[in-house]
Amino acid sequence: MATNPRRGSLSDARRSSISPHAPPRSVAGETHAGGAAFPNYAASHAGGGGGTVYSESVALEADSAAHLALVRLVAHADALTAELLRLARAVPWPLLGVQEANARAKEAEKKAQATQQPTDIAAARRAADGASEAVRLAPVLPDFSYLIAPELFDARAEEDLASRALDDELRAAEEEDSEGGEPASGEHVILRFASRVAALLLAIVRYQADLSAFFDELASGAYIQSTPEAMLQSPKARQLMAEAPARYGQLLLLLEVALPGPVRERCVVANVRHKGWDDAAMAGPSNSVLDGVDAMDRIVSLSRKTDVDVTALRRTGAPLPPDYIDSFFKRLPLDDAVIAMICARARAEDIYAQIQHWPEPEHRTSALANQAGVVFALLHLCPRILHSDYGAMREVVDKHFDGHWVVAWAPGYAFDLAWWWDAYPAAKAALANAVTTKRAVEMQAKHIASIPICRGQLKDLVDNGSLTDPDRALSALQPTLNVIRAANHALRWLLLHDTIDGGPLSAKKLKESLFAKRPNPETVLSLLLELSYVEDIAMEVFGALVDERGERWASLRESVVSKITELAQFYLGDTPLTAKMKDEGLSSYFDGLAKAVGALELTEALVGESGRKIQSILNAIDDLMRFHQIESFLQTKQHLSDVKRLLQRMVLVANLQERNITTLINVSDVGYVFGNFQMYTQLMRGRVCRDPSSVGQLRCFFLKLSRSVVEPPLMRINECDSQDFTSVCEHYSGCVVNYVESVLVSVPEAMLDTLLEAAALARSVPALAEPPSRIERSKLRDFAVPDVRRKMAALSRRVAELAAGILHMETAFLGVIEIDPVKVLEEGLRENLRHKAHLAVDATLAFQGSAGFADEEGKSMAPVPYPPGRAAGAFGGEIGGGGGLGAGKKRAKAASERHVTVQRCLSNLKGRLDALTAAFALVFDYTGAGGPTAFDDALGDVLWSLSQKEVVAHISWRRARLTQLKRSALASGKGSSSSSSSKKGATAIDTLVAEPSPPTSIGRLIIELLRLSDPFEFAYDPFRARWIPVVGASGEAMASSVEACEGSAASPPPLVPDGDGLSPPLLNLLSSTVGVQGVSALDRVVGTRVAGRVREALIAIDAFLPLDSGSRPVPAGQHAGASEVAQAVTSLSSTLSEAARGDARADAALTSLAGLAERIEKSPLACPSIMSLAGLIARIGQHQLLRASLREMLCEEAALDGGAYGSALAALSDAFVSTTAEAHSTALHATDTATKTSLPTDVDVGLARPLADMLDASGLGSPFETVYVVAAEAARTSHGGSTASWCEGGIPGPVHAGRVADLLVLLTCVCCVPRYVQDPSHGILLVSSKDLSATGAACRSPPDAQALSAGVACLLRQLPRSYTTAYFDGAASIARLYWGANCHESSSSLSAAMTASAAAEASRATAFFGGSGASSKASKAQCAADVSEGIGFLPSQSQLVVSFLRSMCSCGVSARELSARFVIDGVGGVFS
Repeated sequence: MATNPRRGSLSDARRSSISPHAPPRSVAGETHAGGAAFPNYAASHAGGGGGTVYSESVALEADSAAHLALVRLVAHADALTAELLRLARAVPWPLLGVQEANARAKEAEKKAQATQQPTDIAAARRAADGASEAVRLAPVLPDFSYLIAPELFDARAEEDLASRALDDELRAAEEEDSEGGEPASGEHVILRFASRVAALLLAIVRYQADLSAFFDELASGAYIQSTPEAMLQSPKARQLMAEAPARYGQLLLLLEVALPGPVRERCVVANVRHKGWDDAAMAGPSNSVLDGVDAMDRIVSLSRKTDVDVTALRRTGAPLPPDYIDSFFKRLPLDDAVIAMICARARAEDIYAQIQHWPEPEHRTSALANQAGVVFALLHLCPRILHSDYGAMREVVDKHFDGHWVVAWAPGYAFDLAWWWDAYPAAKAALANAVTTKRAVEMQAKHIASIPICRGQLKDLVDNGSLTDPDRALSALQPTLNVIRAANHALRWLLLHDTIDGGPLSAKKLKESLFAKRPNPETVLSLLLELSYVEDIAMEVFGALVDERGERWASLRESVVSKITELAQFYLGDTPLTAKMKDEGLSSYFDGLAKAVGALELTEALVGESGRKIQSILNAIDDLMRFHQIESFLQTKQHLSDVKRLLQRMVLVANLQERNITTLINVSDVGYVFGNFQMYTQLMRGRVCRDPSSVGQLRCFFLKLSRSVVEPPLMRINECDSQDFTSVCEHYSGCVVNYVESVLVSVPEAMLDTLLEAAALARSVPALAEPPSRIERSKLRDFAVPDVRRKMAALSRRVAELAAGILHMETAFLGVIEIDPVKVLEEGLRENLRHKAHLAVDATLAFQGSAGFADEEGKSMAPVPYPPGRAAGAFGGEIGGGGGLGAGKKRAKAASERHVTVQRCLSNLKGRLDALTAAFALVFDYTGAGGPTAFDDALGDVLWSLSQKEVVAHISWRRARLTQLKRSALASGKGSSSSSSSKKGATAIDTLVAEPSPPTSIGRLIIELLRLSDPFEFAYDPFRARWIPVVGASGEAMASSVEACEGSAASPPPLVPDGDGLSPPLLNLLSSTVGVQGVSALDRVVGTRVAGRVREALIAIDAFLPLDSGSRPVPAGQHAGASEVAQAVTSLSSTLSEAARGDARADAALTSLAGLAERIEKSPLACPSIMSLAGLIARIGQHQLLRASLREMLCEEAALDGGAYGSALAALSDAFVSTTAEAHSTALHATDTATKTSLPTDVDVGLARPLADMLDASGLGSPFETVYVVAAEAARTSHGGSTASWCEGGIPGPVHAGRVADLLVLLTCVCCVPRYVQDPSHGILLVSSKDLSATGAACRSPPDAQALSAGVACLLRQLPRSYTTAYFDGAASIARLYWGANCHESSSSLSAAMTASAAAEASRATAFFGGSGASSKASKAQCAADVSEGIGFLPSQSQLVVSFLRSMCSCGVSARELSARFVIDGVGGVFS
């Protein structure tokens, strides 16, 4: 159906000048050019022109400056109203306050439970997140209590580390937004929102000042020949005089209702704290009536909360406090005298001339409905009338609210006057007299009785073709307008008085009486949709007739002249057949009649005269047909009858004018229901699912709603060619589009549910699968299954009907936004896919049933915990072992059960996602909406949003945890080293905030993956890329068979683990289930956890030892064994110094090293401390190894599915790195300052950030090369400094930690490595069975050697390179001490060992991914055997050291750097 400009919301000219995709602009605080006559509004706005919305719109008088200034005032107020409504829809949750946010979250949850709609469920989920965010940010978003003592509040916030971190977070987000960056989370819009609210408040203050100044200048005669009385006499200016103050009243009411006082206060304070106020900017132009200080005072006054929640009172029906609204309006008042004068004229006259469109007396309240909203706002500016002027209020109510007590006073807002005016005596008395229970019931019955009558008349108009045949439509114009008026009048009353809740007790009794006899909502909705359909057709037909009016008039006139001329020729008797009928008098008469008809014109000036002439001609024809000569001749009589019919049609064409279209537009207004239509919205969703063909009627209703909502606010803006036209139009158009999408979302949901049912039916009946090419006759019935196929056909037909229904809704413009039904369907399907995928992920990834969850360390995060079986150390580190092999047997069994559980959950999730994929493929077949990758995109969106939520939650918890650690570290400088302070400090550390339960299913999945790779329960096998249990199901340690063969020629049998850890089959199942985007999301969350643990490890290292020897007191918050650890570090440093002196001191150094390890192992304080740090470092390594496995899956997918994409991306990365390195080298060696500062940055290059994201997504970026702590760069440049460096968010930097990191980490490795045994079958280090079976409190088993080495490598990468060098120098010295005198004789064998190790490590990926079956397994085992054999000649302690260091080479450590430290007698070895 073609869109007619008269039926649309805008004219073609205006629509063509607006881009539907232009971003909306903030209009709050827009600066208008000043002028001499009136500041801020005298000059014309620059902008697009265009036609007016209504034909009787106000035309500006060129010689009236007052008219010009007034219309710009009103236009600016309409723009401010749109901005206020835009902000009210997007209030960030933290600005609502904790109480209000929690209340809204509970309300959203109840609504979601009641409707079970995907949109409502998603809204409830967002509300819950918003409420938690409000609690988190509450300390840094104060109200006006801040203004009492701002310096004191800021000082306290600066001292409090958590508050300072939150303030820094808000400021950093604001800077990112100002630079065009993408905010990372929802709270990042808070300062931007607060700034817009502050600008809006300033604009409202300026509007009030300018309006008051305009009234003063108008009264003083500043505008020549314009006074208030003269303005009110002009019909055009009268509307503007009423609208200007009414718009101000509406702004104040909206400010109180839509942006409550607490929100305004927090916005103003946030803007003051983070941006400040500029008096010059607030004062505006130089000719402004305000100064900066006055504007600030008015903004504070306008923003102050009233302690009254209008929404809550309206919901509960509680009465408003006396003088509540009056006191709010008195903050910035207007002149009472002028307002009273305007109110008097408004209640006496029809200022909008709407009664001409509603000529029936009973329709007067509908005719004055828009004026009633203006009067409602004006009365609050002159409260004396509401309180005590009984006569005026009686006049207002009798004229505007006769039988009505609900008024729509702003877009989307309507008030119950029985509740709102309850505090005003005069208004309450007048309303009680006009609205009684008896009268209300009578009016309800009258309107209900008119519903079937109107529906019948509308049906007749459609069925008999009155609106399809243009000729019949001309005669049906007035009947059509009459039924449209009657139906709209009834609908206005029924819809407004059926959707408003609340009110005093008397009003509740009235509503109870009405509710008992309320009409069926389905019947009311049917009338609304049928009426919209008829109005749409009428607008189309009558619009075309108006456009063709002149052509149709000329055609009818020519036809009449032709027929009359034929009669004149007939009676002239020139032919033999007409000789007998010759009558020169009649011939001459008909000639004159033809000339008279030919002279008729349709111009506006002559249309009345032409109508009278046509009527005279019709009377003359009637008289002529009574003549006997004509009456007896049928041919002439028939000609005269045709002439008469054509003349009557000419009269109808003359009566059809543009005002009829204007009447149709005005009487079809339905903007009063916008925002108060929730119940009927649900009915619309149900109807479109039951009857998809009703989408055509819905389309007509949406167009009707668009006209009613979009056009009125644009009328004044369009008249003055304001720049705000595009912004305001896009806002209201967007509101309508959002409403349309909320209704049509039920169609794709019904389609997807039906297709899922069909897919489930197809899977449950094997006979529906593809039949074989040959079927035996006896089995043909088995493949037929007619009942099932009949049900499948019914489901397919249902889907086809739904698709056809929504596709039947043609593309239409709602305002300036185009609605494409195919896109609406596709977006709805995607939204439903996201919802169902979210439900599937949440339902299937629920591990341990209702037993709760545990973190990867086994610590309980729910009422029913996993049995941890081990003790937690300080700083989040973990002390392994405990319980002996008996507890290990239980843990092995639990690990096997966990493996089965994870596998089962992933298999279930894969099945549900495969069903969704099949269903969406059928949707694409039926409608063409979506595409092959649509489901993957939807699943990726779900998993990425879950990962984002998990990342935000983990960062929040980690920030709180690290803040506690930082407080402890800062307090250490003030504390003493006494035992009492140490005990207090230990207690504070041990009571750190525990990690909460994972908020999402992604977090639960990651916890399970981490528990299946626990470094205290599993050992990582790098050659097979799997985790094997350190204790079998029989309770025997995996290292037992290795230890049994030590010292004998027999080789230990290959280890076959009884339990299962994280393995390649499980990871492949994970990859096939969640896809590439899911694996990337998991990798992102794991990376966030690594970053937090790295920071925590640096704090732990810093807290273990003083800054330097004796220069700092022992921290009060450190371990009780810190002093012993300090002594051990000192001893280790001395041992290394002894070893560096040569072979002469080697024996002493070796003895000292053995004694050091023995003392630590026996110490009840130092051993748990060291093992705690080892556990924390191993956790880092565990995460790194898991990230490496995830990256390998991503890399494999990129290689298989991406083609040359991976190679191209790797080449681009290499080129970028080499270019950047070359530029860096050039800058370092440059002599001139310009070249030194020319190092390219991310902004300059414009490639680093997106390239890094693509590398991470494709798995090409190595996690072992990642620097997680940004402050490490600062540490590299400030090495040796005496001041501490702290990371963002109050996180300590590694300057302190780095100064002891090499020794402390090396000490940790010295204590752990001797407790491992070499496993030749796997080529890895295993924890000895002795340590696994230890039950003492002091001796705990170390973590997995591979995880520990990966953690050490990651930790060293965060520190300056000098510490890495020192660490490996110390490790090499220790290895030489263990080799002793045999080092020189074994140099050749050592070189061969290193070469064999390099070859084995290089073939690792090929051996694992390149082969299959027995050959692949053999090659993997051979790799491990080669490595073990290459170092078998070394002493046992030397084997352990070399194996440990070699495992670090696969975690990002340079093999060349290691091999250089093991050159003996000129023969070098290499590490892989």
